[in-house]
Amino acid sequence: MCQKRKTELSTEFAARYETLARVYDPLAALASGGLIGRAKAYHTRFLRSGDRVLYPGVGGGGELPRAARTGARPLGIDASPSMIERARRRATAAELRVGDVWALAAEPASFDAVAAHFFLNLYAEVKMRQALRRLVHWLRPGGCIFVADFAEEGRGAARCLRSAYYAPIAAVGSAIGLADRHPLYDYAAYFREAGVECVARRGFGPPRGPDLYACWVGVRR
Repeated sequence: MCQKRKTELSTEFAARYETLARVYDPLAALASGGLIGRAKAYHTRFLRSGDRVLYPGVGGGGELPRAARTGARPLGIDASPSMIERARRRATAAELRVGDVWALAAEPASFDAVAAHFFLNLYAEVKMRQALRRLVHWLRPGGCIFVADFAEEGRGAARCLRSAYYAPIAAVGSAIGLADRHPLYDYAAYFREAGVECVARRGFGPPRGPDLYACWVGVRR
């Protein structure tokens, strides 16, 4: 694909995303019963003072205040000016930029941690695997990558319930051009092929039901 067309597609995506950005946070909190926020915040228990942490697609940055309290140094990037403005109000000390994370001029192993929350699910599998490898490329050996997202399909009744929950969300995201259509991902498997060891997975769901969301924790080998 030529660079001009890539730029056009990026601009189109940013415009669609900006329209949704104004209502995304309250809609996500309402639809998930607060589970999305809990999944995104889970990674902060692993952060240490001084850690340089990349947040691709940081959105409104709801997890940033807690990350900042650990002494970490967040860099959040998002395509939406509205989202970045909201994140700035929440975390005044964080470094926040409007733009395309893939245009980031960062050296390999530049970050102690990467927190990719509800970001990799924008991509169909081939592109998602490429994106994951790129993020790991920016992560130092021994550094952590965190992925908060929809829980993997699983088996039996859990699979049926998760698929039924996810299907309409995926359909809407695809229809409005914000996300590729794909099945639920089990990031532990994708970590391995990207040179990352999955060391933890925490699920989040209703009191009497399967996990609907999860946060995977990986360490770069």
